[in-house]
Amino acid sequence: MKYHTLIFFLISQFYSFSLKSQSNHCIELYGAYDTITKDGNFIKYHVSDLQVKLEYGNNNYRAYYPDQFDCDVADSWVPKLKYDNRDFMLLHYGCGSSCWGLILLPLNPKEQIKVFMNDLAYDPESTNLVYTDNENLLIENLSTHNIKTVKLPKCEAASMIYCLDSVSINKSELKYQFYGPNRIDDKPIMKKYNVKIK
Repeated sequence: MKYHTLIFFLISQFYSFSLKSQSNHCIELYGAYDTITKDGNFIKYHVSDLQVKLEYGNNNYRAYYPDQFDCDVADSWVPKLKYDNRDFMLLHYGCGSSCWGLILLPLNPKEQIKVFMNDLAYDPESTNLVYTDNENLLIENLSTHNIKTVKLPKCEAASMIYCLDSVSINKSELKYQFYGPNRIDDKPIMKKYNVKIK
């Protein structure tokens, strides 16, 4: 009985040490991404019980992202700051093969948090964001919330992402390259497109 107690004690100590080590590693990982931007915006990752809460804001506004993140995830899945201005912050994260997204964190309590999947281009001057719904390119102005839809040619790949290439946007023009028809038996043909944005 004495040996069983000793073995149980040693196992519990090892497990506790293992959890603490993982937690410390997690704090170091997320702590490296704490950010203060030139506009005075900040992101702070709070680690507790192997869960991470994301705090964000500036001198006038502070909030927490409503979802928590698992501490032990791949580095690419950690949401990290990509763009910001005085109105919002955009965090980029991965979610698997050919899967990524943006989290829009508003710096105004009247605005809603939004998540965009498969973002392709962003123009900081106009705040136009380009992303796809697997049939169209959607150009959303993040300040006015206006959306312009551009119908894409047919893509026979598993995802539209595989047919798109070199997407860019500025204040007045969207440019992208599209490979089609992207069937196994056909040689892919690349076409360039320019779309005027009003």
